[in-house]
Amino acid sequence: SDLVRSWVVAVSMALGGLPPGLAASVDLSPSQVVQAAVSDVLTDMRANAALYETEPTRLYDLANRKVLPHFDFSRMTQLSMGKHWRSASETQKTAVGEAFQEHFVATYSKQLFNYRNTDPVIESEPGATEKTAVLKASVRNQRGEDVTLFLRLERRADRWRIIDVTVEGVSYLVTNRGQFSEVIANKGIDGLIQSLREATKRIRDE
Repeated sequence: SDLVRSWVVAVSMALGGLPPGLAASVDLSPSQVVQAAVSDVLTDMRANAALYETEPTRLYDLANRKVLPHFDFSRMTQLSMGKHWRSASETQKTAVGEAFQEHFVATYSKQLFNYRNTDPVIESEPGATEKTAVLKASVRNQRGEDVTLFLRLERRADRWRIIDVTVEGVSYLVTNRGQFSEVIANKGIDGLIQSLREATKRIRDE
């Protein structure tokens, strides 16, 4: 859908592993962190385009190295599960988190490559605190249409990480929460874990 494609753009703008000097700094603003990350991952994709085109599974490695560190999946998993988080065992919480990450990487890695020539404009929104911030990101999609998205970040242990992306008023976390809740209602938490794993396998087998 158009919304999913827009989320792909949003994720692509939020990617990247910061250079060592930047990673060590706690003085960078959220927008500086994201902008540096964006520059790093886009440089990687453009420089290694031929490799990724012939061996697309290497994009999974890129995602694991340069995407996941900038998303707080522990927090995202908790928020996506909503009220069901409290009833999950520690083993289930860990398993859901791992399955969620693997599904995220499988879903978006190859699609992100198509946006390697994207040059987003990232701006800070008013109301930021020492622990929370929202960034406004503007980008042009493949049809030449301007898309505006919002990245929600939290700072923990002196590190800014993304916990949600909102496109056209629709939150990625809220969408996940609805989908997770439906699966849990029908199949339980273990059923959610299995569903995520099966979906990931189908994507990778394509």
